[in-house]
Amino acid sequence: MGRNAARRWWKVVVVLVPLALAVSACGGGVGPHNRENSLRPVGRQAHTIDNLFTPVFWVAVAIGIFILGAVVYVAIRYRRRPGNENPPQVHGNTPLEIAWTLIPAVILAIIAVPTISTIFQLDKNPGPNALQVTVTAKQWWWQFSYPKQNGIDRPVVVADELHIPTGRDVHVSLVACSDSQSPACNVAHSWWVPELAGTRDVIPGRTNHLTLKVDPGNEGTYLGQCKEYCGLSHANMRFRVIVQSRSAFEDWLAGQQQGPAVVLADSGKARNLASRATLRSAFEPLSMAFWTWDRGLIGGQLGHQGIIALTTDGGGSWRIVFRRRHRAVDSVAVA
Repeated sequence: MGRNAARRWWKVVVVLVPLALAVSACGGGVGPHNRENSLRPVGRQAHTIDNLFTPVFWVAVAIGIFILGAVVYVAIRYRRRPGNENPPQVHGNTPLEIAWTLIPAVILAIIAVPTISTIFQLDKNPGPNALQVTVTAKQWWWQFSYPKQNGIDRPVVVADELHIPTGRDVHVSLVACSDSQSPACNVAHSWWVPELAGTRDVIPGRTNHLTLKVDPGNEGTYLGQCKEYCGLSHANMRFRVIVQSRSAFEDWLAGQQQGPAVVLADSGKARNLASRATLRSAFEPLSMAFWTWDRGLIGGQLGHQGIIALTTDGGGSWRIVFRRRHRAVDSVAVA
């Protein structure tokens, strides 16, 4: 009876393993190329992490196979059989217990050496020549600020899209908006662009740092998100990192440092920008279109100095708020 059960078990394994591999291969390659795959590193920091992850992963696989094989062997070899109902009871084996305590400790000690080295390597400050960017986590969107520095005469502030050049270090400072901006904004987040770098927590009252660097030839759009549940609109904490050649980045930066296309000097101009239908069709697909639970909350920034924010009153209606120099000048209800 026991031998027949073992044979049936092996048949199940032989059938399920190929089936699992076939299912995982389905999807036309969409999954691995979704721009959020940490196993396809593009940034230098992501490569550094992958170079640590890969050998540790295969060591873990080897250990797992050994342990699983040992469990299966013992279960079959010492199973209950007719005439052997009560096998000898063993209450302890000192050499064996020392071995299975020391071997894992040695393995962990060996893994700790490259792990600690990688942590310090990723935490290294790239120096004053790096592009400085401040990332501010809000509810529920990301603000990217380029302060005045070499090559940037006027500060640039954008929302949910971080533009960076290839071949240059980008030093990212991560902060959470403070109580001085909004009491409801004091929430912990976690910033992650899987294909470019590791993750960093964004903690109110603390500034964390992260370095990005992408080699030329890897221009494109990479997706990121908050990977730590931060509240009801956590799913809206998505953003894009647009990696450009140096010349394309400089052109984008020059355009951002120009004045706004429409200066909202009075409320009349704001209301004449577009009809309600046009506003809804323009804003609905954007990541700035956030849902708030009760009182309206600023959801994003568009434009250069003129800020357009999308809010909702929690009842299903949206309101476009036109702001200039941090002062609301008009709003348009969007049914």
